[in-house]
Amino acid sequence: MNNLDLLKAPIYTFFSLEFYRQALRQPVSKGFLYLLYLTVIASVAFLILMNRQFLPQAETFIDWAKAEAPVLTWTPAGLTMEDESPYQMTHPELGVMAVFDMKAETVTAKDMGNVPVYVTAGKLYLQEGSGRLRVYDLVPPELKERKDLQPVRITGEFYEQMFNRFKPWIVVLGTLFFGLTFYLLRILQGLVLSLLGLVFNSFRKQKVSYGSLLTVSFFAMTPFLALELLRILVPAAGFLPTPVWMNMIISGIYLFIAVMMTEDKRLSINPPAA
Repeated sequence: MNNLDLLKAPIYTFFSLEFYRQALRQPVSKGFLYLLYLTVIASVAFLILMNRQFLPQAETFIDWAKAEAPVLTWTPAGLTMEDESPYQMTHPELGVMAVFDMKAETVTAKDMGNVPVYVTAGKLYLQEGSGRLRVYDLVPPELKERKDLQPVRITGEFYEQMFNRFKPWIVVLGTLFFGLTFYLLRILQGLVLSLLGLVFNSFRKQKVSYGSLLTVSFFAMTPFLALELLRILVPAAGFLPTPVWMNMIISGIYLFIAVMMTEDKRLSINPPAA
């Protein structure tokens, strides 16, 4: 049999030597297609995790910000604040999240310390780590002379409205970014595993091509990825360890089985070129 059923392949990767014999005969394009299939499964799991954990946490944070944020008023002359400056937004678990100081003219990394956000009458400062700040002008020069602009009142509801507006985009773009990152990392891992496969292949009497080794490396990663998927979908399995070194060991063991235990003198394996 020269065609693999990719839909059932994740199941057979756990126990079937015959499956790995077939995998060694597949073109490398089948391996990349299989990775794409795994990426779709992982992206669905990530989407479930976002809706079950990340978004509720974000909504809880927004509810806190809605209650704690100071009332601001934006005009072409800058921000004003009803509370006395400086005003700190202190989260009960995360600490000081933002400082609003309408009297400050310039802010340095030393002034901010570990505070991630600092707001003055005219600028927004964001902490980027290593003493670096990203600065945004809250009153662009082209607006300073405008006389027709009305004051804009910014209350806690503003943050809730902005979050609700961008939440669908957060979900879509977050899932797409995760999927792309997952796919590229799995390719990288497969390339690393295939080098180990070359070592195993050197002990075979019937050698297989590098393309076949790369393809079977992609399949050999499945058991550990299933463990990670289990941790995501089943909260009770969250205690299971999934460090990178364990990933490589388990995947390496399955690759050893796929390369070293599938050799059959009765079969003539003529793998396609990579």
